[in-house]
Amino acid sequence: MMLRVEKLSKRFGKTWALSEVSFAYEGARIAVLGPNGSGKTTLLTILAGLRYPTTGRALVNGIEPYVERERAVRAISFMFEKPRFNLGIRIRDIVKILSEDRGCGDEAESLARLLGLTEFYDVKLAGLSSGQAQLVGIWASLACWDGVVIIDEPFAHLDIRRAGVLANLISRRSDIIFTTHTPEEAEALADYIVILNNGRVVWAGTRDQLVARDVFEAYPLGDKQRSLGLLEEEECRVVADLGLTVIVTGCKEEDLAGLVKRGVISGFRRAGVRYVYAGRKREEG
Repeated sequence: MMLRVEKLSKRFGKTWALSEVSFAYEGARIAVLGPNGSGKTTLLTILAGLRYPTTGRALVNGIEPYVERERAVRAISFMFEKPRFNLGIRIRDIVKILSEDRGCGDEAESLARLLGLTEFYDVKLAGLSSGQAQLVGIWASLACWDGVVIIDEPFAHLDIRRAGVLANLISRRSDIIFTTHTPEEAEALADYIVILNNGRVVWAGTRDQLVARDVFEAYPLGDKQRSLGLLEEEECRVVADLGLTVIVTGCKEEDLAGLVKRGVISGFRRAGVRYVYAGRKREEG
């Protein structure tokens, strides 16, 4: 998958949802992160060809999707927050209609079973919970589709079991763009990560680039002030306190492993997205 975004901006009235967003990547899986209102969904709807940018342009595998709508429909699948089917139709019938249209009944049925749709096959779309509706949308995006898949918040509303199934499906795709609020989801599944804030790119690069620094997330146990003091004794400088997580630098992995054994912290990992977030907070503060 080749994705190129060039000085992309989108304005709604007097508000700029996106402001000169630029990045380019050729690879398998791209995650877009950011807080609520950062422009994630706006970016994805432009990439899917559902709305025009105000300025700039985006190319998905060489297609400018909002201009070349016919090509985009054949090449890009997009999952809405709720699938846009007739609300009175049963899930069983949705699976049948779409699988017949795409010519892959057995494959589509197998994916429906894997995602758990068969557990509510005879329920109409209007009667689904948020999580069930999410699963139907995910199924419709992935079933028998070998083009680009764009999914907005795929893990929202899903229970642990189905989130695990979806993570495995995403990890096997070579052509998916998804948004998430959760750093762990992006760092585990994406090859390339774009972080937005207030409609602007604050960081974009590969996962390896993101976690290449000697900066760690640590998770204090018990008395937090005591834990912070013991971290400092190991020459771990706390650069950000994010509540349940602290970002530290200056110490070695073996020092942190020793603190885990002593019950000072529950664990640690190389800091990626949260370190970027911490940097933004310091700048804004």
